[in-house]
Amino acid sequence: MKKQFILSIVGLCLMFNLAYAQKPLSRTPYTLFNDFETGELFGWETYPYAQDIGFDALYFAVKSPTYKDSKYALARPFKAHDVNELYQGFTKRLNLYTISDSRVKAAVYFQSDRNAESLELSLGTFDGKRYFHKINNPKANSWLELDLPISAFKLNGQSLGANEHIQVITLKGTYPIVNYLLTYTILMDDFSINGERDRQFIATSPSSTNLDMFDVSILNKHFFYGDNISLKVAAEGILNLKQVNGTLVDSKGNIVKDNISFSKSGNEWANSEIYKLSEKDPRGQWEIRLKGEDEQGGELIGVLRFLMPGKQVNGHPRLYFSADELKNRLANEKSPVAKSILDNALKHKDFMKVDVDAINEGKDYTAENLVGGPHSRTSVGLNSYAVWNNPNSTLGNVIEEGSFQYAFTGDRAAGEQAKKALLKLCSFKKWNADWMLERKFWTYYPVGYTIKPVAYGYDMLYDLLSQSERALVRTAIMEKGLKMFHRDMVEMNRMPSNQTNHIAVLAGGMGLAATAIYGDDPANPSLEPYLSGILTKTKTFIDRTYYEDGSYGEPKSGYMNMASRDMGELLPALERNFGVDYSTTTNFKDFYKYLIQASYSNGLMQDYGDGGGAKGSKVDIGGQIHSWWLVNKTKNPLLYNYVKPFWEAGKGGYLSYLWFRDDITPVSKETLAPSKFFSAQGMVMRSGWDDRSMVLSTRVGPNSNHYHYDQGSFQIMKNGETLLTDPAYGPLGYYANLEYLSYHVQANAHNVMLVDHDPESQAPADYDNG
Repeated sequence: MKKQFILSIVGLCLMFNLAYAQKPLSRTPYTLFNDFETGELFGWETYPYAQDIGFDALYFAVKSPTYKDSKYALARPFKAHDVNELYQGFTKRLNLYTISDSRVKAAVYFQSDRNAESLELSLGTFDGKRYFHKINNPKANSWLELDLPISAFKLNGQSLGANEHIQVITLKGTYPIVNYLLTYTILMDDFSINGERDRQFIATSPSSTNLDMFDVSILNKHFFYGDNISLKVAAEGILNLKQVNGTLVDSKGNIVKDNISFSKSGNEWANSEIYKLSEKDPRGQWEIRLKGEDEQGGELIGVLRFLMPGKQVNGHPRLYFSADELKNRLANEKSPVAKSILDNALKHKDFMKVDVDAINEGKDYTAENLVGGPHSRTSVGLNSYAVWNNPNSTLGNVIEEGSFQYAFTGDRAAGEQAKKALLKLCSFKKWNADWMLERKFWTYYPVGYTIKPVAYGYDMLYDLLSQSERALVRTAIMEKGLKMFHRDMVEMNRMPSNQTNHIAVLAGGMGLAATAIYGDDPANPSLEPYLSGILTKTKTFIDRTYYEDGSYGEPKSGYMNMASRDMGELLPALERNFGVDYSTTTNFKDFYKYLIQASYSNGLMQDYGDGGGAKGSKVDIGGQIHSWWLVNKTKNPLLYNYVKPFWEAGKGGYLSYLWFRDDITPVSKETLAPSKFFSAQGMVMRSGWDDRSMVLSTRVGPNSNHYHYDQGSFQIMKNGETLLTDPAYGPLGYYANLEYLSYHVQANAHNVMLVDHDPESQAPADYDNG
């Protein structure tokens, strides 16, 4: 008995030792702390979600009031619309594990004429559980200091315990009734939550960057055909690892080499000859999966991604073609349709009439008001948005048209006109609006439209630029574009739900600019971490917004086309230069399915949210850049059925010409079932495919950007006309429509049931975005 007792004690000790060894090996203590002292958002989002997460004029960090006189506090003002309930708060994605002494701390302030009914906090786990803690009657106009153990968060009476994998936190203040004339603000400062997170491998040669808001680590060096992949890594913290092994995985997901052993050198592990790349290897984004093991059998797992573009990316032009490729294409063009498209594109010569010398950087009146009501002093009286942005867009158009004209024809005068506009635009002090910069939003979607022609100009006018002029353009791209984007959209992960066309426009322009200048700066030939930051944000946007069944998160007309057009320009350049294929390996390729199902032959379709309208929406499937690219890439016969007549009309311009092909047999939509369910939208039911048929579409499913509070509504078209319709965003657009938030987004503007005479009978739901 004594022997058995001793063996039991020894066994328990071994178990405790093993647990002690494994726990610190795989995880490390971690405290997330956000004090907002830089004035940035640090990945926080409004909760409930904003109507437009791309531009919410009532969400930013403020200088007053702040907690303990700090520099900034996070603020969510909300203008009441009626004498009814009001919700306001914040949410953030997390990736940490609870421990027994995990605590949630924050300072919260309700700026209002009354106490809120409650402040509700929740912690959500990766396995779909959500634990709540409620504070009743928090006092208004004073800082409420929170210091909550995780046991205070409960689900069905059970407390949140240790070792739970936390994915999200929400804080939501609730008022059962408010004064419709007032604005109510919730503020937060000094938020923290402690626990553990996954320990990482950190590369030292080449170095690595952790894009922690996305849980992605990348190497800051790229490898090419003929290179020996080498790597030296260290485990985060001081760990007594017994061995480190790796697995090399190519861009297709295939294991290239397994059981790669690393040799120990001090606290680092290295292998100088992991694998020699050759032209038989697929290009794109590869990864090395690492596994470390200690004497007790504890494991440390990590993944490092890197780009393998294949051949060195050099020479200009490069975005969509090389000079030789374009020359051969033009010399051997046989299709009269393709020739017609190109001839029509070359006729656009208005850019030559623009007096570039007379264009100066716009005066910026936007600091306090980017867009305003219908009678606003700045936005209407001073026309502030246009005064700021019109010089950028005018010069951008000259650059783009002139650059393509020069590349396709060698027209020196066109090239020089474009070059003059390029250098002028790059000399501007800034490309972003003061409203954004004042609020530490370092970039804004129009900057995506500004930097895209700069990319075209640098790439296609390269031989017209001197060394110093090339350096000037690269500096402008880096300082006014890529660095701003990286800080805002990657390090801060602003718009963290990643379901907005603003991201697509920005990533599209930034990605083209990064591709254009890649390798030209000897100080950073791989352009990291900026390039991988763009790829990561782009892929996250696509994965969160495009659905496998052909749904799309935002309204399916203007917003989806706006986003997809820029993706249709970016993705071909990424694939051509780096081998990164987001066209066929994501749901982007299925964008058209809802449009086909819900529209008449003339493109008439009923959309929801801000994409709706009393007269419906019009979608031109065949006239979209992304349609041309996907037909070229995938030979999709359904899409080709729409694109073919557009091409045969000689329309579309240079990219239409580049993506043209005529070796596909078109397939009609009438081969499809007339009714279909879409997970991000609801059911589309048709009585047939002709334009006399009834089309009934429903609005069910998750909330998303630009949606209204209209769950359960439906719309009807019949005989080529819209019947039951949606109000969209009203007159003058949502930014200038003073009734937008009080009426057009609310339940009473839609075909839904109201409860107890409440025009705001629905509250915004959560997103379905990973």
